[in-house]
Formats: sequence, structure tokens, C-alpha cells
Amino acid sequence: MKSKLPVIFYLAIVALIADGNPLVHAAEMWTTANTTTISHNSFPQLKGNSLVWQARGGIPGAKSGSGDWEIFLLDIDRKVMTQVTDDNYDDISPQTDGEYLVWQKHHPSRGNQIYLYEIHGGSPAGGRMISSNDGTDHYAPQIAAGWVVWTSQLVAQSFEPGQIMLYDARDLSGPESISGHAFDCSSPRMDGETVVWTQSDGKGTAILVTYDLTSEGPQPKPAPQGFVWQETLQTDGDLTVLTAHDGTDREILLYDASLKTYKQITDNDLEDSYPRISGTHIAWVGGEGQSAEIFLSADVDMEPDDDEDDDPEEPDPPSGGGGGGGSCFVGTASRGETTMCAVCMMIGCLISAALVILFWVRRDQTSRHF
Repeated sequence: MKSKLPVIFYLAIVALIADGNPLVHAAEMWTTANTTTISHNSFPQLKGNSLVWQARGGIPGAKSGSGDWEIFLLDIDRKVMTQVTDDNYDDISPQTDGEYLVWQKHHPSRGNQIYLYEIHGGSPAGGRMISSNDGTDHYAPQIAAGWVVWTSQLVAQSFEPGQIMLYDARDLSGPESISGHAFDCSSPRMDGETVVWTQSDGKGTAILVTYDLTSEGPQPKPAPQGFVWQETLQTDGDLTVLTAHDGTDREILLYDASLKTYKQITDNDLEDSYPRISGTHIAWVGGEGQSAEIFLSADVDMEPDDDEDDDPEEPDPPSGGGGGGGSCFVGTASRGETTMCAVCMMIGCLISAALVILFWVRRDQTSRHF
């Protein structure tokens, strides 16, 4: 009797642990929380094998202090983090196409300038300035397929009309103005083939203008009637990452348009925000202010559970929406549903274990009586 009861009780506990978490599927995780010398991690951008973001402070051995913003790069496959900038100027708004990294640097005497860094080598330490040092401000760079665009604006007694600048990172050619000087242009976006921006005539009328990079001698043209820019860093193919409020804070969700299902990526007590996706990689910001960290889920399970309907109906979207990260999992249940399920299974397993123990006690007593 003394030897059998501990074994039975142990098996019951093992069953409880195994059955109590059927909806949690762990994914490979990486986070800046392991690097304690940087803070205020924010604005992640993700493409291919590259994750970039801005933060205050520096990795061990860096010269810069914690008073300005620096740019950081992660090689996702090797999990190697690089501090790209190490100076006393604010480096912000990083963007990447997986091959190149661009950002905006504020220099006290030069104003805002655009810098380029070749991810796989070839760039000087800290990158190279690709905007013109001509007294104009350059800001909000975007990059795709080696093409870089940004807004350039002369700041004198007042702000002059903005221009859209184009630079080819592959052969280091440019920059050149592709919008001209007649109108105020801003907010460029691009996908590697087309550049689109907002053009204003200064009288309250604004239109969208497109510029076809694939055509011979491209010229800016008004966007056609009903034109909608579809590109977003929160969507890759059928997959879209978004945020929703769970009643306590914001969590990251994944929506698969082909399966018409939502899957929860985070379940924690942090404010999760700014999700980005590329392939099966998802990055986001967990937390706020000084304690904000970057989280990367490098191997998200996109497949539906085996017991899900083969032809699911379109689900109701989660509450909240738009743009939190400790634990990372993929599952269709909410935090409350998962907790209730685990509690029910725990109670069931404990009752089963008690019945088994009672059976062996009575059997032992009966064998002693005879």
C-alpha cells in the first residue's frame, strides 16, 4: 500500500499537467528584455531575415549614452543583434527591405538627414548619408527593393513646399526630386514598383500622385479614380497582424484570410502594440515607455487545430483592433476560456485521482481482512 499510493498520485499530477494546457502552442521567442543596457525599445520593422528598431542606450561597449535614440538590427536566423548607430544624435524612424536599412538622423548643424546601411556589408560604420547637405530637412524615409524615398523640405523663415526624393541604394545613385517644385508633396509610400504620395496645391486641394518605377522615363501622374494604396507592414499574403483589447490590455492577434480564423499571439499583462509581419515572423512592442521591449515570434504555427472545421465560416472580429509581449502562443481560445478550461480539467483530474486512491485503499483493507 505504501509503495502504490505515491506512484498513483504522481501519475495523476503528470496527467493534470499534460491535460491542463491543450490550447497553448509555444513558438520560438526572442526579446530585447535580455539586453538590459537599452530601453524605450520602439517602432520595429521586419522584412525577411532582418528586424530593425530604435531604442535608447546601447549594447555593452557602446560609446553613446542613454540620452539619444540609436538604431539596432537583429539577424533573425543567427539571433545576433547589432547596434548600427553609436553617436550622440537622435537616430529614428528605421525602415528595411531586408537588404538595406534606412533611417532619419537629426544633426544639430545639418538638420534632419537620411542615412543608409547595407545589412550584409559594404557600408561604413554608422551608415552613409544619402540626402543632400543643402540646408533642407529630410525625413520619413521608406524603402523597398533597394529604392529609397523620403520628403525633403527647405526650412527658412517658413516651411517651403515639400519634394519627394528618390535614391537607388543598389548603385548609390541619387538623390533626385521626382515631384518637382510646383506643389507641396509629402507622405511617400512605395512597394518597389510604384511610389505614391500626397500632393497639395496650397489652396486646400490634395490628390494622390503615382510614379511608376518600372516605366521608361517615369513621370508623376494623378492616381486613377478610386485608387486605394493596399500595401501595409501589418499584412503579408493572407496573414494580417493586429491588436485587440481583452478587457485588461491590448494583445496581438493573427488573422488568416484563407482560413478565415483569428489566432491569439500574446496573452500577458502588457500593452502589446505596433505589430509587424514578414513570412512566419511577427514582431511587436510589449510594454510602454522606458520598459518597452521588442518581441519576435520567429516560428508561428499558422495551421488550424485538427478539430477545427475544414470549411470555417467568417468569424466575428475581435473587439478593439488596429495596432502587448511576455508569453507567446497560438490558440483560438480567449484568456478567460483557456483559464476556465484548465480549471475544469484540473478538478476532473483531482476527482479521478481521489477515486483511484480510494479504490486502492479499500482493496488493501479488504485483502488484510481476509
